[in-house]
Amino acid sequence: MLESDGYIIKSCKIKDKRIFQEFFKLMHSFNNDLFYRVLKTSSGSFLFHHNSHDIYAYEKVKGDVFVFNLSSASLLGSALAALHNVMDIPEFRSNDRKLEKMVSVFLSHEPDSLYNGQYRKRYVLDFIDTVPDFLDKPQNFIHGDMWKENIIISGKNITFIDFDSMHLFYKDYEVMRCFFISFLDSIIDEKKTIIELIEKYQNYFISYMNVGSLDLNSAFNFYLFVFCLECDVEDQACHDSAMLSFLIKRQYLLMTLIEKRLDILSVFNGWAGDLNVI
Repeated sequence: MLESDGYIIKSCKIKDKRIFQEFFKLMHSFNNDLFYRVLKTSSGSFLFHHNSHDIYAYEKVKGDVFVFNLSSASLLGSALAALHNVMDIPEFRSNDRKLEKMVSVFLSHEPDSLYNGQYRKRYVLDFIDTVPDFLDKPQNFIHGDMWKENIIISGKNITFIDFDSMHLFYKDYEVMRCFFISFLDSIIDEKKTIIELIEKYQNYFISYMNVGSLDLNSAFNFYLFVFCLECDVEDQACHDSAMLSFLIKRQYLLMTLIEKRLDILSVFNGWAGDLNVI
């Protein structure tokens, strides 16, 4: 990544080039501070391809990397909901049966392996039995890699950057993943319990619900279902030792969420009357 005269030039691998192009084509005429401004090439495209790399440029966003605190949590919740509202483009709503493939891959691994240990597999099967129509859940554009390094805060303004992993998936999954992955190290170090973190930063969730649509219980259960199905980290760790440390942390978080699931749902249930309390 290079910086020059207020612009950032980035070389990367775009997850879905068509979606990246179409989204920024639609958004180019809007002056929206929710996301960075990607520049057009001379051909009218937003991407330049060189060998196996995708290259694009965007205006540098002024501000600091996001840090969770009581006030910023509320700002992030409402900003993320606003982003999801902008990204909810009717002509791009879809369901490509991605989950069907994920379930198939997950269940194809050996029983009790790292991929589908006893508790993990039990949760997946219980979810499928409890929510038999999960494959019909509609998908929308999501950022795809929502964590602090891709969130810039300046005063009360939040801007999201690095949409390289943007794709069609589920916005409630992204809401939950953003929160729990942000506190991964705190949970591992046991500085605070998951319940303490959720209660302390409840305004993240409440402010999201004030702007966007979200059922906390179903969103958490669905996030945990997808979390169980995700096998890509394990696959990468088999070939990349640098991923092993993250895999261990990730497995700890997953098992903790499964263990504390009912306690977490109980906390969410207790917020039923707390909308608009920020």
